[in-house]
Amino acid sequence: MARTTGPVYITNLLHLFPADPESVIPDKALKLREFLGLIVRTATAVMAETDIAAGIRCRSRMHRKKCTGFLLIQRQDVPGPFIHWACDRCGSGGRIEGFAGSPYDLSRFRNGLGSGDGGERIQVEITPDEYNSLIAGKFIPYDPDSERIIFSARYYEETVQLEAAADDLDTLGDCVAADANHEKNRKRAKHVQSIFQKITVALDMDSRRSNGDCRIRSGWTH
Repeated sequence: MARTTGPVYITNLLHLFPADPESVIPDKALKLREFLGLIVRTATAVMAETDIAAGIRCRSRMHRKKCTGFLLIQRQDVPGPFIHWACDRCGSGGRIEGFAGSPYDLSRFRNGLGSGDGGERIQVEITPDEYNSLIAGKFIPYDPDSERIIFSARYYEETVQLEAAADDLDTLGDCVAADANHEKNRKRAKHVQSIFQKITVALDMDSRRSNGDCRIRSGWTH
């Protein structure tokens, strides 16, 4: 986990959930909660003390320009629980507490993911733009295991890598397809549709490999 060298933000997530659910939340507070929610989902999608190079973009600004860095995230249960995060470029970061049991906490669903079909895990590489479009969705609910696949993704060499067993990836593909079909924003719909196509290709290649088809080539689907 990289050390923060820029501004450090200490946040109790509970303070961003009003006691009265009917209360109106200021836009600035809502945007902060949604940003921290992405970090919490990422940190709780994996085991504690796991360093995650996430595909989530930094939202800080450097010299009046938007930072181009990505977030490094780790959950610490003892002492804690705390979540530490830092940008790999500008060094801004912080610590989140009060997240346990929140709507963003995926740790309660940990036992379901990975049962799959017992086969090898499949990797799907998507672009950072596609990934950030995917996690920006708000209207189509994903099942907890699919969310854990999404938020346990790793940023590596200009790509974001999704990884799961075939059965779990197939379920994720169904969710992504439904998301793309219901999305009204054309740019996001295009990105999400591209992710669905990449998942489909990966599953098809895995099926051919399992059946001993020696003609497999990267991206070959016919």
